[in-house]
Amino acid sequence: MKQAVAFGMIWLFCSSTFAIEPVVLSGPSPAISSVYTANTSNIVIYTVNNNVPNGFPLSVSGISNGIQRTTVAGDCGNTLAAGPSTCNIGLNINPSNGQIGSTINQILKIDYQGRTPLTSPISFSVSGIFAYVTPDLFSTAIDQFLLDGQGFLSSSYTSATRDLTAQGLGQMTFATVNGVQYAYILDSGGAVYWCSIHEDGSFYNCTITSSTPGQGNWSPRGIDFATFDNQYAYIVDANNGNAYQFFLDSTGNFSQYIVYNNLGVSAPNNIAFATDANGEQQSYIADGTGNVFLCQMQSNGTFLSTCSPTPSSGAPSWTPFSIAFNTVNGIRYAYVADNGSTEGGGNVYRCNLDTDGSFINSTCIKTPPMINPHGWNPYDITIKTVNAKTYAYVADQVSSMPGNIYRCLIDQNGLLTDCELTPTNPPTNWFPTGIAFR
Repeated sequence: MKQAVAFGMIWLFCSSTFAIEPVVLSGPSPAISSVYTANTSNIVIYTVNNNVPNGFPLSVSGISNGIQRTTVAGDCGNTLAAGPSTCNIGLNINPSNGQIGSTINQILKIDYQGRTPLTSPISFSVSGIFAYVTPDLFSTAIDQFLLDGQGFLSSSYTSATRDLTAQGLGQMTFATVNGVQYAYILDSGGAVYWCSIHEDGSFYNCTITSSTPGQGNWSPRGIDFATFDNQYAYIVDANNGNAYQFFLDSTGNFSQYIVYNNLGVSAPNNIAFATDANGEQQSYIADGTGNVFLCQMQSNGTFLSTCSPTPSSGAPSWTPFSIAFNTVNGIRYAYVADNGSTEGGGNVYRCNLDTDGSFINSTCIKTPPMINPHGWNPYDITIKTVNAKTYAYVADQVSSMPGNIYRCLIDQNGLLTDCELTPTNPPTNWFPTGIAFR
């Protein structure tokens, strides 16, 4: 009987002793993504739990080529403290441009004094941040650049539209339809090209969308997408003053459209959408006659009525060509690219937004006050965040080549500062009219 009791006690002791793993690796947090973008910093954290009353020396191996260990809060360092204890191991996943299009497969290995190492597989593919520049008003190609970790365009570039025959490419944008991203490119001759996208960022299968007014019957200038009861494309024509709402089929092609010829605009250069403080989505049209128009929308994506100039008073003397939006410290701002009426006479304006989405009267101010002694002629402005830092990109369409793209910092008041040329030495045949990112 005593032997049976003793055996039972031994069994209970052993089972309770080994029910808990001595050293456990968990994580990472956040989980490894299936895709990481080149030149971006992505921190993931693993947790090591030591459940035994001994400390151990610790080393990390198995990672390289775009994955490095980085110090994080509660870092293990080079020692696993005696248990019970918990510490963290941080990795910075920061692939390079040379890895774009490849798949990375590595195994994180954590050794502690010769025991069986802790391991965790890491697998992901690498994509790039690409910038696309329309080089001039009569371009037959779109220039494609890579962005570095500070948001600058690469010094070298390729053509994104190698298989495209066009008359004069203009504004372009991207839209995702049923989980697939497409590029949409306007041609001033009256076509809208709808392109698939290679892994290297270049375009293929560029096809003229099915339902448009037809080549020669209009001159599309600006494009944006917005979602109401369904997703729609919106295009404006500076020549005839019309705006168009295009319906999309399941493949991203245009299936039908509505034309709006009574919105009160006469020379619309671009259209953009933003949600006001009341949760209502509004559209904004940059009109070359000297106004930004605010247009109220209905739930089915149609325009509610005639658009109204905004601000209603105190507007600058400007020639709006493009509009972008950004939030800084919880405050929403609009940015207007003013192409100007003379060479070097353009500006970028930062405008405060009211709760209904209108520009608050007399709040549109120049930013920066001066770009260079010769001035500039902003044609397009786009906001892009790279490595958690937000930049404004301005396409400067000067009358003498080369034109420029400027990358500007945005300060705590939403003003543009430290605008720098990107690339530093722009192509000599540049006359840029737009920039887009993916």
